Amino acid sequence: PYSIAEWNIALAMNTEQIQKIADKIFDGLQHRDWKEFADKASTHVVCSSFSEHSDNLLMWAHYAEMHKGIVIGFKTEFLSHLHKVTYSAERVTIPFSFSVSGEQFQNAVIALMTTKSRDWEYEQEWRSILSPRNLTKFNGMYLLKFHPESVDSIILGVNIDDSLRKEILASILTFPNCKLYRAELHRSQFALNIVSQ
Repeated sequence: PYSIAEWNIALAMNTEQIQKIADKIFDGLQHRDWKEFADKASTHVVCSSFSEHSDNLLMWAHYAEMHKGIVIGFKTEFLSHLHKVTYSAERVTIPFSFSVSGEQFQNAVIALMTTKSRDWEYEQEWRSILSPRNLTKFNGMYLLKFHPESVDSIILGVNIDDSLRKEILASILTFPNCKLYRAELHRSQFALNIVSQ
């Protein structure tokens, strides 16, 4: 499904670096326990998440501080190596004969990072799998740098703080051709209207 070349570009690593990560993840791991594998893998690989929808009430509540934040819309041609998340009732399993090297390891990490419970299906999520060593860490989070031209739109949340709104309005000029919107609660439905600002 995924070639070594695609994986190398997605992680910005070569095969030797991937093998070193595999060795670290499996160092001292006696059993092929998926939880342990997931915990160890998550310290060496991170993902950046994107949604197909900008008007989902739950997404705004969960990821934009109860509508106080923003949504950034990206031009898809700037987002490389995205993997669509699979929603399943079953956890991904590692075969008994699992090898910690090569394509089998790469596919296991991709499956781990792109499979979620069906309960999350409303997110319609896509993920880019990255190495944390290529990212900036700030307040315990890894920040993904992106080119200003990749930003298509910014949507201000219903409950956005006025100081944040002013800060975004002042900085939007750095994003060429970026459209500015704001979310409004629909008057009669449990829905959002995204309107031009």
